[in-house]
Amino acid sequence: MKKLRKLQDSNFYLSTKYESYRPCQNGSNCCDNDYCRCERIIDPRIDEDVDGCQITAILCSIKGRPPIDVYCIERILTINKIWDAGNWDVIVRPGYYGEEISGCQFRWGELVDKQIETALNFKTNRAKIEYILKLEYGHLLPEVQGKRWLIKKVDKNDVVFGQKLYHEKLDQSVIEKYQDYPFPRGICLFQDGKYRIIDGYHRLAAGEDKVKIIWAKA
Repeated sequence: MKKLRKLQDSNFYLSTKYESYRPCQNGSNCCDNDYCRCERIIDPRIDEDVDGCQITAILCSIKGRPPIDVYCIERILTINKIWDAGNWDVIVRPGYYGEEISGCQFRWGELVDKQIETALNFKTNRAKIEYILKLEYGHLLPEVQGKRWLIKKVDKNDVVFGQKLYHEKLDQSVIEKYQDYPFPRGICLFQDGKYRIIDGYHRLAAGEDKVKIIWAKA
């Protein structure tokens, strides 16, 4: 299994936009009427939401890595709003042809790396899932403590969205982003022949006939 890359040390080439200033077009003869090599980049920024699943795949070699570990990594990235363009810094460097974009770095990479290290250092899936739920929600429901969590594909019709109002108000734009989600879509408790969702309403709403879940007996 390949070693997990550190987010704080990783550089990503994302879609960016910026304004520019060219001294050679504003009275300077710095380029001697040749090709412009003096362009300065002003206000560089990422111009679209970032794909957290793609970042997860880049950080870790998914093949051969335990699915619950991959799930934990992706959830930590999402909890820390990896998708928010405002949490990224665009790196500008001088070049022979003027300033240029040399990649993007996540602003809170060190924090994320520490959280991922903590999660993956736990010896059991129970401890990993409890850590992720507590990280996202601030506390653990009594019914999820001490469970033996497994991975399984189930019929979506057997998945129960227990909070009707929340289910009805799910953000459709978020659901659409999870259409091709490659990891387990949520955490469920099995009871009376059904899988009641503990976490993952949007991800499971985006699933088709069969959905992969992390589950345990209630």
